[in-house]
Amino acid sequence: MCAVTRTYAPAEELFRIVRTRTANDKYVVALNEGNGRSVYILKRADVVANAKRKNFLGRILKCAIPPLIFTQMEEIVRENSP
Repeated sequence: MCAVTRTYAPAEELFRIVRTRTANDKYVVALNEGNGRSVYILKRADVVANAKRKNFLGRILKCAIPPLIFTQMEEIVRENSP
């Protein structure tokens, strides 16, 4: 289920953003890999832009989301668009 649009979609159509805790109690956020608290959003440009603008991911995961995560998602969406 997409956290931004609240719609259900197959796993292939979703990004998985994962927050894990390191040994020294710092948070690391990764795209599509790792174990930990995660949030799913659709692989669409408008959804990624909305999540970035409204800080959905940061509020759900309760940590700062690095700009690199949004850059990676935008590149993947751009590559997969017709």
